[in-house]
Amino acid sequence: FQAEDGIRDKLVTGVQTCALPIWVRSRQQDAIALLEAGRLNELSSLLEFDVDATPELCRAYASALGRAAAELDPRTGSNQIGKAIDLERQLPNLQWLAGERCDLAAPLGVLERNLRAVADSSRITGFADKLVKLGK
Repeated sequence: FQAEDGIRDKLVTGVQTCALPIWVRSRQQDAIALLEAGRLNELSSLLEFDVDATPELCRAYASALGRAAAELDPRTGSNQIGKAIDLERQLPNLQWLAGERCDLAAPLGVLERNLRAVADSSRITGFADKLVKLGK
């Protein structure tokens, strides 16, 4: 990737280019800002961005995950399976952050519960099962 100002970053490609704009001071701050803005889907490869699981990042991630989990509402009926699959892309981040001792218990619980409520396949229930293991 080469930005308009000539800064090159071989680690940032595709959607990730948009996810971490170069005008903010650091990737860490970029990631936290995007999470705080609710742009969780743009950070499906968060652990590849050379950021640390700081308390600030953990809080921002937990908050963004909680909001995304709450949107997975079986009563709305609008593309819930698509939303579930989008959240499934977060599994590597969830595993990494759980391994770094981020407190994700509350949003993981909501996500697991809502996944089971909208599940239409073993894929979605399998994802929910993985979340239960992460929460332990």
